Amino acid sequence: MIKKKINKTVLEYFHFFEKKNIVELEKLFSQSIIVHDWNNLVKGKKKSVEFNKKIFNSFNKINIKILNIFYEKSNKIVSCQIQITLDKIKIKVVDILFFDKNYKITKVMAYKL
Repeated sequence: MIKKKINKTVLEYFHFFEKKNIVELEKLFSQSIIVHDWNNLVKGKKKSVEFNKKIFNSFNKINIKILNIFYEKSNKIVSCQIQITLDKIKIKVVDILFFDKNYKITKVMAYKL
């Protein structure tokens, strides 16, 4: 049951990111979310939403292909290997997503491969 809910949230996260749907993406975030990628560290829901808006505004098209999903034993942490295409730029990334007891995303750590 927990794994199904986490999996649903993970798939929604990538879908909403790809569609640049900030309204639905924001609903997946906890108030205290942290977004940490290879260039940025953003803390809090409001700042994380603004950070994602900047990404969305920087590219006309975003495409995400999920290559692998790995669930940590407690199902509160998920590691995803993805290929993200930002317009014509392809990047392989590992995203590690952390969840709270309400299945909201508390942290996104992104590592460029």
